[in-house]
Amino acid sequence: MRVYRPGEQKEIKQFFGDGEQSLVPGTYDIAISGRRIAGVVVQANSDTTVFVGVLKTTADKKTKYVVRDADDKTELISGYGPALIGLPIGQYHLVINDVSTPLTIEQDKTLEY
Repeated sequence: MRVYRPGEQKEIKQFFGDGEQSLVPGTYDIAISGRRIAGVVVQANSDTTVFVGVLKTTADKKTKYVVRDADDKTELISGYGPALIGLPIGQYHLVINDVSTPLTIEQDKTLEY
């Protein structure tokens, strides 16, 4: 996950894993697997939760996948073969072999494709 000041392009923090981090109270933009979420509010002495799900690709190791945003144009992340990709809940497109398939990522669920 990457953390930004609202509207800025330079990240102020980046981390991997369970995402438990301390931030000064305020409003931030964050990016998870390339999808940016604006206006995430962090309050003092409080947990902030960002709802995510997982896309599990099952392609063979030589097959490229591309995850695009809901517009089916903006590439968020790509790779080859099987992968577990954490994504904020919402609409996406998965492109494999030049075929784009719309997907919906749901909170705390794994979508296998």
